[in-house]
Amino acid sequence: MITIAIPCYKPDFNYLEQAINSVLTQSLDCYELLIVDGEEVPNLELQKLAKKYQHVPARYIYNTADKTMAGNWNFAIQSSQTELVTLLHSDDFLETNYILRMTQIVGLHPGVAAYFCGASIVDESSRTIISFPDLVKYFIRPRTKFITLQGEKGIISLLKGCYIFCPTICYRKSKLGNCVFNKKWKMVTDLQFYIDLLIANKQVLGVHDKLYTYRRHKENQTSKLTVNCERFNEEVIIYDQIANLFSNSSKVKLVASKKRIIKLHLFFLIVKNILFFRFQLAYRYFKFLKTSV
Repeated sequence: MITIAIPCYKPDFNYLEQAINSVLTQSLDCYELLIVDGEEVPNLELQKLAKKYQHVPARYIYNTADKTMAGNWNFAIQSSQTELVTLLHSDDFLETNYILRMTQIVGLHPGVAAYFCGASIVDESSRTIISFPDLVKYFIRPRTKFITLQGEKGIISLLKGCYIFCPTICYRKSKLGNCVFNKKWKMVTDLQFYIDLLIANKQVLGVHDKLYTYRRHKENQTSKLTVNCERFNEEVIIYDQIANLFSNSSKVKLVASKKRIIKLHLFFLIVKNILFFRFQLAYRYFKFLKTSV
């Protein structure tokens, strides 16, 4: 059994229903659907929607604890009644063989804390798109059949560019230890979590199979934090924090200190926005690159 938990905060109900239906149409029917309400007061529309799915193993639950994004994710994992949990974002959806394939991988590698897979990228209308960051993720991730991350080598691999799509991950609760999502972050919440797992000598394992569909759109949290440079500010801070955890002779410190992937991303955005005559935005990225990285 696996819990597919959908953390919700003012969701787009069209996207949300698509996400739910992607769970209902899984080729392997061994799941519980958990709809997690993370709003300031219970969302009555969300409750009403959840009642539509009472014919399947589904629960609506209201988060009475930490209302931050990280808090809602932690609450979803803690509230699940199964060993395996996936946090499906409310604007994304699963491919029909997600549960089947991920449970197969879990069975082959029982000692792992978190399992991830590849993802297809779509826009607001569910049309397949390709973006430069996603191409970079594709080329920098290891080419082995199973991507195994552990210890300092795993940390270095992710610091060169975090190629894991966070919502693709299936978590094994008993292997997470004391690692939780940190509420102080808006953008690097997932990277901090992976690093904490690896520092705690936990193992993260991935496959290339595209079992998940990730939606990029203007209202997406990532898009908003990119435009205002908050994502880059958080990335610089966490890279510096990671560098400070290791000795001067450690390769982790060297890679974290250089911040090459952050610089590359900013340079790409500068060029892209100049080409599209968005000079003000290009200057914003240039200024951040010049003064903060």
